[in-house]
Amino acid sequence: MRLQLKLALVLVPLVAGPVLALGWVSYDALRQDLEDTAVQSLDTALDMATQGLHDLMDAAQANSALFAAAGPVERYVRAADDQERTELLQAPLLKLFYQYRAAYPEYQEIRLLRPDGTTDIRVAASDLPDQLAAGQEPGFALVQADPEPIKVTLSLEAGGGGALHVYRRIALADHYLTRADDTLRTRGYLVLRVALAPLFERLSALPVAASGRLILAFPGGEVLFDSSGIWAGRQLPSALLHSDPVSAHSDRSGSRAAGIRTWDDSPWLVRVRFSEPGVLALAALPEHSLATPLRRLGLATLTMTGFAVLLLTTVLIAWLRRLVLRPLAVLRDAAGRIGAGELRTPIDVYSADEIGALAAAVRAMGEDLADRREQIELLAFHDPLTGLPNRRLIRELLGACVAAAAGADGYLAVLFLDLDNFKQINDALGHDQGDELLRGVAQRLESVSAPPASRVHLSRFGGDEFLIIADRLSSPDQAADVAQAMLDAAVQPSDLGGAEYIVTASIGITLYPRDAADADGLIRCADLAMYGAKAMGRNTLHFFSAELDHRVAARLQMESQLRQALGRGELTLHYQPIVHLEHGRLAGFEALLRWHNQVLGWVPPGEFIPVAEETGLIREIGRWVLAEVCRQLAAWRLAGLVTVPVSVNVSGGQIQRESLAETVSTLLAEHGLSAADIHLEITESVLMEQTLHDTGRLQALRALGLAIHIDDFGTGYSSLGYLQQLSVDCIKIDRSFVARLCTVDGDRTLVTAMITLAHALHLRVIAEGVETADQLAVLRTLNCDLGQGYWFARPAEAAVAANLLRMAAREAEGSPIIRRASCASRPRTASETS
Repeated sequence: MRLQLKLALVLVPLVAGPVLALGWVSYDALRQDLEDTAVQSLDTALDMATQGLHDLMDAAQANSALFAAAGPVERYVRAADDQERTELLQAPLLKLFYQYRAAYPEYQEIRLLRPDGTTDIRVAASDLPDQLAAGQEPGFALVQADPEPIKVTLSLEAGGGGALHVYRRIALADHYLTRADDTLRTRGYLVLRVALAPLFERLSALPVAASGRLILAFPGGEVLFDSSGIWAGRQLPSALLHSDPVSAHSDRSGSRAAGIRTWDDSPWLVRVRFSEPGVLALAALPEHSLATPLRRLGLATLTMTGFAVLLLTTVLIAWLRRLVLRPLAVLRDAAGRIGAGELRTPIDVYSADEIGALAAAVRAMGEDLADRREQIELLAFHDPLTGLPNRRLIRELLGACVAAAAGADGYLAVLFLDLDNFKQINDALGHDQGDELLRGVAQRLESVSAPPASRVHLSRFGGDEFLIIADRLSSPDQAADVAQAMLDAAVQPSDLGGAEYIVTASIGITLYPRDAADADGLIRCADLAMYGAKAMGRNTLHFFSAELDHRVAARLQMESQLRQALGRGELTLHYQPIVHLEHGRLAGFEALLRWHNQVLGWVPPGEFIPVAEETGLIREIGRWVLAEVCRQLAAWRLAGLVTVPVSVNVSGGQIQRESLAETVSTLLAEHGLSAADIHLEITESVLMEQTLHDTGRLQALRALGLAIHIDDFGTGYSSLGYLQQLSVDCIKIDRSFVARLCTVDGDRTLVTAMITLAHALHLRVIAEGVETADQLAVLRTLNCDLGQGYWFARPAEAAVAANLLRMAAREAEGSPIIRRASCASRPRTASETS
C-alpha cells in the first residue's frame, strides 16, 4: 500500500472525528437554541397571559378600594334605616356608580351587597343579564367566611368566556369619630365584575396563539380561554395538566419545564404555569413546527461538516505530500543510487526540519561511505600497522601461485615466520612499543631480496606472524637461503624508546607440491614446521616433514584424551617414600600423578604434564591431586595409621590463576588435617618466573604454615635472593646431578655447594633419584638430610604406602624401615617416570 493512501486512511479518521464531533456539538447547540427559542416564545405567551390577569386584578383591587372609600358609599352603608338609604341612593350614590361605569367601561358590573350577601345596588352594562336577581350570590358564603378584606374570583359563564370578580369588605366603626382600637363592623361588600374579553383578544394576537395553542383554564381543567377555540367550553385532560415527562418540578417562575407530551394523538411542546387567582396557563406548540427547522439545520450541519472534512483532508494530504512525500521520493531515489554505487549522489532537499536533517545525513553518509570504501579497499587487503598484504590478500596470492606452479618447473615455498618471545616485549614495554617493533621488523623483512628469477611476497599473517611466499625457486636450498636471510633481518637490533632490543624468529618451510597441494594445506604445514623450529631451540628454520605431522596429530590425540581423563577416572596417585639418609626411617611421601588411558595405555608424566599446562587443564588436575591427597591422608588416619607429610607438586598455572591458599585451607578443614600434613613442591624454574603478585600468593601459602619445597633445584639459575625472599623450607636436588654424582667430579662439587648453601640458610636437602649404594654413601658423606629413589622404593599405590606406614609403626626406634629393594636395579617403566 502506497504511503499516500496510508496517509489518507489515517488522516480521514483523524480529521473526520474532530470535525464530526464539532459538527454534532454545533448542531446540538443550534437545536438547543431552537428549542430554547420555542420555549422562550411559550414563556412569553404565558408571561403575557399571567401578567394581564395580574394587571386586571391589581387595577380592580385598587379601584375597589377607591370606590369603597367614597363618601356617599360610606354614608350609605352607615344609614340606620331604609328611609335614609333610599334618600342616599336616589341622589348621590347611583350617580357616583354610573360615573364609575362611564370612566371604567371594562367593569361590566358594580354592585353593593348587604352584609348578608343580598344585592342592594347594581349598576351594569345594558347587555349584561342580571344572573343574581333571584337571590344571594352563589359562593358568597366563602367570601363572607374569608377574613381577608378583599377576595378575587373567576367565573365561567354558561355561554363561554368568563369574568373577574373583586369582592371588597366594607368594615366601619359605629361612629364617625372613634378610636383606632374600636371594633370595626362589616357594613357591606363592594363587588366589581371585570370583563376578560379584552385580555383574550390581546392573547389571541400572540404568535404562539397563531401557530399553537394558548389556553387559560381552571385547575380542574375547565377551559376559560382557548386561542384556537377547539377546547372552549371543554375539559382539558388531567394527564396534560398533572404529568411532566421531563421534570416534575416547577421553575422559579412557577412554570413547569417544557417537555414533549402527547396531545390529540400527536406530540406537542407544552409549557404550563399556575397563576392567581386560581388560573392555569398553558402554552403549546406542535412538534412538527420544530421538526422542519431541525431537519434543515441537520442537513446544513451535515453538509458543512462533510465539506470541512473533505477540505481539511485534501489540504493536509497536499501539505504532507509537499513536505513529506516528495522529499521522501527524492531520498528514496538517492538511496537507490547510493546502493547502486553512486555514493556521491546530490540530494535536492534542504528544508530546515527533520527531513532536511535526514537528507543532510544521507548526503553525509554517502560522502562518508565513499571515503570509507576507498579506505576499505586499501585495508581489506593490507595490514594497517605495517602496510603489508594481510591474511586475505596473501591467501589469494598463494592460490594464484599454486595454480601457476601446477605443471611448471621450479619450486614454490611457503615460509611461516613467528617472532620469539614477542609477548615479553609487549608485557615489558607496552603494546605501543610492540607495534613499533613489528613495524621495524616488517621494514627489514621487506628489504630482503629474492633469489634471481624468483619472486618473494611478504605479508603480516596476524599478531607477530609473517607469511612469505617464495615462487619460481630453482631448488629447496633457495627456500632455506630466503629463510636464513629473513632470520638475519629479524635479529637486527630495534631502537625502542632510546634502547636497543633484539628479537629472534623461528621459520617453518613447506614446499609445493611435496607437502601439500593447496593454499590452506601449505599454510598449515608451514605453521607446523614453525613450531618444529621453536622446539629445536628457536632462532632457526625447519622444513616440514611427515614425522612432524604425525607428532602433532599424536599430541592432539593426547590432548583430547586428557580432557576426559578425570571424568573417566583414569588418573591415579602413586606414593614414593622420602627417607632420612642417616638412619633410613620414613620421613614422608611424594604424591606422583599417573595416567592410564584405554587408547594410549600408560602415558609418562613427562609427556602429558606439559600438555596439561599448555591447555590449562593443569589447574583442574592440580585441584584434584590436592583433594585426593587430603582424602587419602584422612582415610589412613581413620584406619588408625600414623601418617607422615605428603609432598604435592604445584604448577605455575595454579599459582598464577587461582587462589591456591584458599583452596588448600578449605581442603585441610574439610578433611580435618593440619598444614604440617601437606608439603608443596614448586619447581625452581616456576619460582624464577614469579611476579611480585605471585610472590604474594606464595607468602599466603607460607602464612597457612605450609612447607615449601623447591623441586629440580640447580636447573633454573639458582639465586640466593629468592631463597631468602620466599622463606622456603627445603630444596630438592635434581636427579640429573645425583645420577652423575659418582662419575663426574664437577657434579659432586655442585652437589656439595648446594648442600652447604642450603644448610647455611637453615634449609633441609632432599636428593632425588637415589638408585645406587655409592650415591647413597656419597650423599651421607655430604650430610644430605633426605633422599628418595629406587634404591629405597618405587612409587606405589596407596595400599602399598599404607603397608609402609604400618611397618614404620612396628619397627623399633633407630632401625631402618626402608631397605634396598630387590629390584632396585630394574629400569623404570613409562608409568613410573616422574
